[in-house]
Amino acid sequence: MASRDVQRRGVRRRLFFSFALQAAAISLAVILGVAGTSWVLQESLVERAMFEEADTLTERLRSDPLASMPHTANLRGYVKRSGGDELPSYLAALDEGFHSLEPAVPGAIAFVTRRDVGTLYLVFQQQAVLSLSLLFGVVPLGIVLLTIYLITWWTYRMSHSAVSPLVQLARRVENLNLNRLDEAEFQPEQFANSHDEVYVLTSALNQLGGRIQRFVERERNFTRDASHELRSPVTVIQMAADMLLEEGELEPYQERTVRRIQNVARDMQALIEALLMLARESGEGLAVKEFKVNAIVADELDRYGFLVRNKAVQLSQEDRVQLHVLGPPSVLAVMVGNLIRNACAYTSDGEVKVIVGRGFVSVDDSGVGMSEDAVSRVFEPFYRAGRSGKGGHGVGLTIVKRLADRFGWPVEIQSELGVGTCATVYFPEFTVDDESETAAPAAAQSEAAAGT
Repeated sequence: MASRDVQRRGVRRRLFFSFALQAAAISLAVILGVAGTSWVLQESLVERAMFEEADTLTERLRSDPLASMPHTANLRGYVKRSGGDELPSYLAALDEGFHSLEPAVPGAIAFVTRRDVGTLYLVFQQQAVLSLSLLFGVVPLGIVLLTIYLITWWTYRMSHSAVSPLVQLARRVENLNLNRLDEAEFQPEQFANSHDEVYVLTSALNQLGGRIQRFVERERNFTRDASHELRSPVTVIQMAADMLLEEGELEPYQERTVRRIQNVARDMQALIEALLMLARESGEGLAVKEFKVNAIVADELDRYGFLVRNKAVQLSQEDRVQLHVLGPPSVLAVMVGNLIRNACAYTSDGEVKVIVGRGFVSVDDSGVGMSEDAVSRVFEPFYRAGRSGKGGHGVGLTIVKRLADRFGWPVEIQSELGVGTCATVYFPEFTVDDESETAAPAAAQSEAAAGT
């Protein structure tokens, strides 16, 4: 399900913006086109027409010096010869070129040009051109824009109607309760304006919902049955091995065999617990509470002390703080237990120390260590560096990684071949007992967490 913190854009919103942008772009193009046409009409064409009027008037005056000047509703002409013809006051001071006659003559422009017949003054009334621009430009523009808006709105409504059932379906999926699925959860009749795509999606979702429901039911049945059926025989084997050892009448080779059976039974019990935890969806059914990490570590060290009974290995715990974490205690027990087992399995002499620090638990051993390539593969199933630094076998660290990802407790592995390995579990949220803080500086805590 999509996070609410991420900016989201629905199909309807995208459709609206797409059509709005399309309408705005077409409107802008039409407006710019009409404005450009109006400018060309008023500026370029008017100036060209006045040049032609001046040329025509010049030819007339050459043929007939006493020819009358233009005097129409939109154009008036004047000529000034050497004799000093009278001119309107607003034209007398004008130089050659085009001039606006505002405010003397509203809406008019003057064109002044010197010719061999004298200086010509043409006054053109632009109001007619402006009226034509309005009639043949703005009015058609309004009609075109209105048509564009109506077509765009109709297209948007049609598109909205087409995607509406998909939006409803998406909302239904977003609010779906995975714990209460039904094969008939999605029916095409439940969505307005259903079409072929909606039928395909609802049919696929109904089938998927049924499969998920059956899968969840199988998972619950498996974890419930396996929890009893797998643990019981292992417990019987472990109890039988303990009873044989307590009798004390075994030959040395028999005692070694029984202890090997006892150790394997304990390993199998821990593996079953871890696999059952991973089989539960999102940790469902696990007790979540605030627990003391130090006590969990102490129990696991006591539980796996037998692993170094016949080795020159010291198994110890260093409590730098009294650390409290909120979560399933059994999960951390399995994680720490697997890290301890893994460290003991690959440490023939030296020390295996479990450090409880501020926000972390690290298992530091002085075993064979791993190469850089081995560290990069350490969380692969059935892989762990062996005595020569090459790959070993097991699923312990893989289970630790999967539990860490499931419950949000990151795990980091640092190792050096021939020196040792440090596996650290970090807790993003934790509390500590203030009176339990030791005098160890923060740098020492960081050094222990890094596995140096």
